[in-house]
Amino acid sequence: MSNELPLWISILQALSVPVIAALAAIIGFRQWRTAHQKLGVDLFEKRWETYVGIRKVISKVARHGTATDEDFWDYVRATDRADFLFGDDVTALLKEINDSMAWLSSFRESVADITHPDREELIKAKYKHFGIVTDFYKRAPSIFAQYMRMDEKLPRP
Repeated sequence: MSNELPLWISILQALSVPVIAALAAIIGFRQWRTAHQKLGVDLFEKRWETYVGIRKVISKVARHGTATDEDFWDYVRATDRADFLFGDDVTALLKEINDSMAWLSSFRESVADITHPDREELIKAKYKHFGIVTDFYKRAPSIFAQYMRMDEKLPRP
């Protein structure tokens, strides 16, 4: 009996290593792609949570027409991760709103005091700062959109 294998078995043996290597490469690529997509979804969720938290605080300020100390600190807590999740354009907007929220929470009694000597200037400043805070609804969607966009619409097979 001969120890030699049939030709077709020898060919299959020779081709099995590259085929297995190619399959391993395809599986590895798809795992990398899945991990990359999950990272994108996780980042989106963190950004969305921050965006919703900011909107919640600003909504309360818009409803009441002023900001309390609690509103100011709620805003600070809502924006504390923004520096790490968004770019300079978003952080600049949030800083501007932060300054106005601080002003609104600090001077709300002074504006309400009808005997205050600078009451008219304080009222003008209040409306200016209130406008900066509530303009979030006009300015933020276009600024935040580039960070919230999910580019891959459907997974590829």
